[in-house]
Amino acid sequence: MARVEAFSALSGVILFISVLRVPRPDIMTARLRPTACHVPDVTKIRRAKRRLLTLALLAGPNAFAAQGTVSLMTVALHRRFGLDLPSLGHHLGTMSWFIGFLGFPVAAAMDSVARRIFNANIRLEIMVICLALALPFIGAANMVEDARLDITLIGAFLFFSGVANVPIPTVIQEVTPPRLYARIFAIWSLFMSAFGALGAVTMGVISDRFLSGRLLLSISITATTALALAVGPMALGLLHRKTSAGTSLTSYEQ
Repeated sequence: MARVEAFSALSGVILFISVLRVPRPDIMTARLRPTACHVPDVTKIRRAKRRLLTLALLAGPNAFAAQGTVSLMTVALHRRFGLDLPSLGHHLGTMSWFIGFLGFPVAAAMDSVARRIFNANIRLEIMVICLALALPFIGAANMVEDARLDITLIGAFLFFSGVANVPIPTVIQEVTPPRLYARIFAIWSLFMSAFGALGAVTMGVISDRFLSGRLLLSISITATTALALAVGPMALGLLHRKTSAGTSLTSYEQ
């Protein structure tokens, strides 16, 4: 446990230093621009609202599925395989820390490669792809009989789910004026916490009321349904826009 806490503290220091080194040219130039004759661009405002709505429709179900799984996976695996709780909690905690830390460079690499290939901002499409990749892993979590394989499947689900969460702050900053950052991020934190808590409660209620305590099955069904409801319409909309207009669902000129 002490080792996990030490790793977490070290990762926090590294991330804090890396954030301090990130330049903020957009904010600085925005402060230098005259605002007396500024006229709001209705098209940009509508585009920003659509991006925020798309982000909420992706991130909400993801928080519902992922945070609910994280909260209950130790008890679920204990019930399913009879594993020792302290040892299981230690291994799952270490896995969660490693997965969370690894998601940042992977998401950054995906965004960089996508920009070079498509020459456009497709961060929301990256979220859709990651959630689509996460879906089969949590769907298959209740179908295997080996504990290690089950933990691997849950880990893969949490990894892709975590990568999908990484672009969220950047997308919010892209469509939000700097003066509203604090307010929007406070609302967003409340939004994500509510969905995460609702996911855990829903999984537990379904397990106790309808599945005779089979918590892992409840997690698998609930998380798969939430992600399918999020990814399905977004993927269909993306394909429709790609085939009909030849443009991305969320791409816009920088």
